[in-house]
Amino acid sequence: PPPPPARTADLAPAPAPDPIATRLSGEPPGAGEPPLAPPETPAPPRAGEHADLVVAVLGPLEVTIGGVQVERWVSGRGLAVFRYLVLNRERAVPRERLMDLLWPWADPQAARNNLNVAMYGLRRSLREADPVEDRPHVVYRDGCYGLAPGLSVRSDVEDLEASLARARCMRDAGRVDEAIGWLEHAVSLRRGPLFEDDTAAEWHLSERQRIDELCADAWEELAGLRFGRGDVAGSADACRSLLELDNCNESAHRMLMRTYVAQRKYHHVARQYAECVTNLRDELDIGPDFETTDLFQQLLNHRRDH
Repeated sequence: PPPPPARTADLAPAPAPDPIATRLSGEPPGAGEPPLAPPETPAPPRAGEHADLVVAVLGPLEVTIGGVQVERWVSGRGLAVFRYLVLNRERAVPRERLMDLLWPWADPQAARNNLNVAMYGLRRSLREADPVEDRPHVVYRDGCYGLAPGLSVRSDVEDLEASLARARCMRDAGRVDEAIGWLEHAVSLRRGPLFEDDTAAEWHLSERQRIDELCADAWEELAGLRFGRGDVAGSADACRSLLELDNCNESAHRMLMRTYVAQRKYHHVARQYAECVTNLRDELDIGPDFETTDLFQQLLNHRRDH
């Protein structure tokens, strides 16, 4: 089987003239030379560029049908149905599931009537924006709703997952610069949390967490690969982006401390450790791992000795 993704904390630096300093700071190869320029891998095309329906769900919802952006949603409930159908379009969605999701306290007849009104609003919203006349968008069959089978649909979630898979292939093949390019494309797709503008619904929270974890892993691997390529500033940027997503990620705090040492910014090391301790205490009511405290102490001792 292919090797597991490289973790930031496990990336070993190449030997340097001062082996003790290298061991403690984790300085990347060529730390005494100008950092390498970021890889010039061309940005991969956005998935869904030529699809009939293009949906961006990572952040505020953006929908394009036939190359035209949907600007007006006739029905708020219709929009809620659309969100659910898009995220579950690989399976038929029973009518009762939508009724229970949107009108859990209504009697069946009232919920069914409400769903019919929502579907009318949804179809009208898509029909008004679509430059192709009379194209079906949402179909009903055997008691289930779904997007029309003849409608090609792509989303930024699919683009993200495909880019991460391509990055793994490039990394496993030793094509690190291309892996970096695909990782950068993947994380650029996340404009915000899944369905960021839908603050009321809870049905998508588990999927939001799954995608956020994918992005966190991607930022962590990107930080490590950049560091290994001598792009210390780029590695630090990746760590900061990861901490914006999860400010208790100790791996990111540790790597950021290493990047400060590699850049001779020793005064930032203590600040970063203090921030890590504070975040863990305030958010999780725990202290840092031994690996984090041990690295910090070694970096302090190294600084005193030099």
